Amino acid sequence: MKEKKEVGMPAFTVSVLQNLKAKGYQFIQVEGITSTGYVDHIIGNYIVLTPFYQLPEGPGLIEVYESIESPIIQSWAESGDETIVVKRKFAGAI
Repeated sequence: MKEKKEVGMPAFTVSVLQNLKAKGYQFIQVEGITSTGYVDHIIGNYIVLTPFYQLPEGPGLIEVYESIESPIIQSWAESGDETIVVKRKFAGAI
């Protein structure tokens, strides 16, 4: 069964990216989420980003990650696209 995720998270902006970098985050986990809140990397309605200080280790922890310094991450922050969001639990770091 797929895990349901919260939709309605803060948009990913240049300000958010700068704050995450200032806090020392090094990687961003990328997940596709449907409008009903389920993880689906193929037909997701939202791209949900979760910052990490380091990559998790272990065979069950393989996901899609991108360096916080990546041009892709920078372009997403500059895009103004409200379907690219950061997990609410990191809103305090933003």
